[in-house]
Amino acid sequence: MQIPGSSGSLLGANQQIDDASEECVMRKLIENPTPGDPAPATRSGTRNNAKVFGLNNMVTSYVTNDLGTKQQVVVNVADPNSLLFPGYVARTVKNGTVRTYGEGLALEQSLPVGPRVGNWWYWQRQMEQIVEECSCEN
Repeated sequence: MQIPGSSGSLLGANQQIDDASEECVMRKLIENPTPGDPAPATRSGTRNNAKVFGLNNMVTSYVTNDLGTKQQVVVNVADPNSLLFPGYVARTVKNGTVRTYGEGLALEQSLPVGPRVGNWWYWQRQMEQIVEECSCEN
């Protein structure tokens, strides 16, 4: 998926899952589609507040399937009044790696430091926690 006028992915974070099960990691991504205290992603979409630096950032969190691989994907789509509209964040688990990626056209996403800090602060830390929790379940 690419937003017209976008130069490509502005967001990206990857985490090896080592001894955690892919099923557990995906289940936790569905249960926690955004950092913070979200409601689970659903096929019909669930509204969540993916706060950015303490500011409200409303998204709709979906569970769908990749058309090519048929594997589950969690997708957070920025709402029209969101701080980061238009944009999306997708989350996948495949081949021992959990991946978060996305793009958008908001001014905040074009700044040189903002996306890198956001990737680590919001997405990478959450993925590390999920992998750790799933490793403990084995």
